[in-house]
Amino acid sequence: MKSKLLLVEDDEDLGAGLKRALELHHYKVCWEMSGAAAINAASSQRFSACVLDLGLPDLDGGTIIPDLRHLDSSMPILALTARDALREKVRVLNLGADDYIVKPVELDELVARLQAVSRRAAKVEPSLISIDGLVIATESRSVTVGGRDVSLTTREFDVLFMLAKAQGKVVARETIHSALEKWSDERDSNIVDVHIHNIRKKIGSDYILTIRGIGYMMK
Repeated sequence: MKSKLLLVEDDEDLGAGLKRALELHHYKVCWEMSGAAAINAASSQRFSACVLDLGLPDLDGGTIIPDLRHLDSSMPILALTARDALREKVRVLNLGADDYIVKPVELDELVARLQAVSRRAAKVEPSLISIDGLVIATESRSVTVGGRDVSLTTREFDVLFMLAKAQGKVVARETIHSALEKWSDERDSNIVDVHIHNIRKKIGSDYILTIRGIGYMMK
């Protein structure tokens, strides 16, 4: 499956060239030309990474980094800057970018840096996941719904966390079943259905969607 990338670049020639080149490197690219359009895209879709030009027409690209972080705290952000000065590099990182690249862009370097920040992001699990009033604290392994504490078993938490990390994506029933077998000695063929049923009873039935014949998905 192709990684879905948010490209934010207002220069038409550069943006079109980057989009074509990144697609050749097996990225699915959503190209936006303004900060407002980038925020709209990130609010309705999930991306594996973002390539963000800081020199946008409507605002300084750096000012939308907090908004992008709010929408998806785990999404790596690679900033494009036209200035090579040390002060500018420090500013880019202080704004919250995971890495930066100085224009003119060398495609091989861009792809390498994208892969590097994506690998680092994959190794760091979020400490807090919030979905419409459902809050999962990964370090304490605690769950609340609307501020109310929810008591889950160890395996119920594991299943919920697996689905929450993949929010918006379908997790195959077989994948959950395999993980349960790996985590414990549970061999019951219906164990996935049992855990999903119990989780729904505790957190509410609206959070987990059943994708018939495939698996489950956090909305």
